[in-house]
Amino acid sequence: MNDEFINSILALESARELAEVKAPASLDQRVSELLRQEKVSSLTAEEKAELDSYMELEHIMRLIKAQARADLDPELNA
Repeated sequence: MNDEFINSILALESARELAEVKAPASLDQRVSELLRQEKVSSLTAEEKAELDSYMELEHIMRLIKAQARADLDPELNA
């Protein structure tokens, strides 16, 4: 897992920052690489575990960002 990315998320202080956070390009590239490899061949157990952890992080970040956006939009909380 990319510790630098996780630490940058932990340092965020506002809902707006959370709603706008993006993964570093290097992390996006690695996930894309693993997904491509998974389609054309098979992944090693280590690569599969790595991809699974990235997918789990992506899911968690989507939930966090959705809540941050809801916190920023009073109409969603009415």
